[in-house]
Amino acid sequence: MPEFEFTLKNYKIKFYRFTALLIVFFNVAVFIFYFIAAKYFYELISLLCLITLYGFFRYYVVKKNISAFYVNELSFIILAVCWAVLQNYWIAVGCVLVGILYHFSLQKIQFVFNTDFIKKINFPPATYLWSQFNNVMLRDDILTLDFNNNKLIQCEIENVQRTPNGENNINEDEFNKFAQQQLIKNAHLEEKVHLR
Repeated sequence: MPEFEFTLKNYKIKFYRFTALLIVFFNVAVFIFYFIAAKYFYELISLLCLITLYGFFRYYVVKKNISAFYVNELSFIILAVCWAVLQNYWIAVGCVLVGILYHFSLQKIQFVFNTDFIKKINFPPATYLWSQFNNVMLRDDILTLDFNNNKLIQCEIENVQRTPNGENNINEDEFNKFAQQQLIKNAHLEEKVHLR
């Protein structure tokens, strides 16, 4: 059974990472304000030390792996622990929820195409039947999913690798031929169901 898998580019990752960084800085600023106001003095010294140590650890990992610095999901767990130590449990729960949402927002968007269905793998997962589409096409590394209800998903695919002669590792003609066969086959099946 032929199967195609595509990873789509997520253009909002930079925005999510910037927003997460702002949330972390805001929380640290509140901790510093509490520290200056002499509330929870000893607890805040230990919590600020924990946050500083974690920040240095993240910086070390980034330098070692030669990657971009960004706030990861564990940062929100550390913030939740800090708020729980300060007995602000609702804010701690909020930090955990934001961390979970942040984790899902950073996932790569993946679609699997086979003869039975089109499946979106990442959260929230979704399975679509071929009969739900007017057209499915891959052109110039842009995947287009045109639904019957006028919904349109169009995004650049990420898992394209170029060969030395300029061709990519994904055969667009083969995928488009496969997609058209499935659309035609499922359109005929739907017509037969309506005729009964």
